[in-house]
Amino acid sequence: MQPINYILSITVLTVGVAQAMPSDMTAAQLLKTPSCLRDCIRDTEPISHCGGLNNFKCLCDSGPFIRDVYSCISRDCPDLLKMADGIKQKYCH
Repeated sequence: MQPINYILSITVLTVGVAQAMPSDMTAAQLLKTPSCLRDCIRDTEPISHCGGLNNFKCLCDSGPFIRDVYSCISRDCPDLLKMADGIKQKYCH
C-alpha cells in the first residue's frame, strides 16, 4: 500500500462529517476514532491552505497535507495506518 492511501483515509474520516452525505462518516463515528488520528489531522490541516477540514476535495488534493498527515501517523500512531486505509476505501470516492 502506498502512503497516500493512509492519508486520504484520515482526510476522509474528518471531512466526511462536514460533507453530511449519506455515505459519509457521522460526527459520532469521528469521535469514536482514536485521538491520535484526530490530532494528526487537526494539527496538519493548516499546511493545506484549504480553509478548514470541511473542504474535502482540497484536502485530498493537497500534497503537503497528505505528506504531513502520513508523517504524523507514521511517527505517533503507526498502528492506525491500516485503519486509515480502510476508512479511505470506504469514504474517499
